[in-house]
Amino acid sequence: MSKKLNLKKERQTERLVFIDLCAYVLGYVNRKLLTSRFDIEGSYASRDIKEYQAQSFDKLSYNTSLKAYEPVGWFEPMYKHSFNDAFMLLSEGAQKISFMPNLTESQVVVSSPGIEPDLEVIAPVFRAIGRGVKVEIDYISTSSGITKRLIAPHSLITAGNFKYVRAFDHKSGEFRTFKLNRVIHARFTSWSVNDEMQKEFDLDWNEETTLTIIANNQLKHKESIEFDYGLTNGKKEIQIKKALIPFFMMDWNIADKGQNLPPKQFPLERL
Repeated sequence: MSKKLNLKKERQTERLVFIDLCAYVLGYVNRKLLTSRFDIEGSYASRDIKEYQAQSFDKLSYNTSLKAYEPVGWFEPMYKHSFNDAFMLLSEGAQKISFMPNLTESQVVVSSPGIEPDLEVIAPVFRAIGRGVKVEIDYISTSSGITKRLIAPHSLITAGNFKYVRAFDHKSGEFRTFKLNRVIHARFTSWSVNDEMQKEFDLDWNEETTLTIIANNQLKHKESIEFDYGLTNGKKEIQIKKALIPFFMMDWNIADKGQNLPPKQFPLERL
């Protein structure tokens, strides 16, 4: 096989992987997603979807109301996908592209290990966000142990080592934030979300507030921390969603005012 044919096949395989990821994570795929991502004509996108159907034994079904293909009930992804790829697609509408993989051999940047949820478990939650429907989860918490929840998820959050989902929770009757690592089982549903469960009604998510932080008063040389975090006149004001305040404080190791927490672990405090 010529290099030209090999390259053509490799590029189509990239598009087939993308189709598979969209179906798995977003819960739908159409020509527009392919034409936008790969800058190809609609006719090529149609051929790719047809090829995917042939290779997967028709794992997609056309939904006229969605104007897109959706995964069938027995759908399983044809390719192996990472949690980070899925998270990036859903949260940023993007895909990571490596154009010079040999650069990684020099180890210019080395990251500490992270903690990722199992995509196979979390995929129904992602798909519920992509489709705007509810999802059933088995969730383990420090206060209640394992409980079944029916949630209407609307947004994803990154804080420190963990990823979270913001959702309306039927059990409590209010909007809550769930750590994705604590979801031990999830089942995608096609149940619609009532208006009062939509993101627009999540008051803490939509309301922004000002958080003022200062260096921990117990520090001997506060100016070092003020320089680290860009504090001006000893303080910094952060505009942030109310729902994100506890995650931001945890991420930046910020102590609440008057807690007198050790400055080595908590270099900042909330004013």
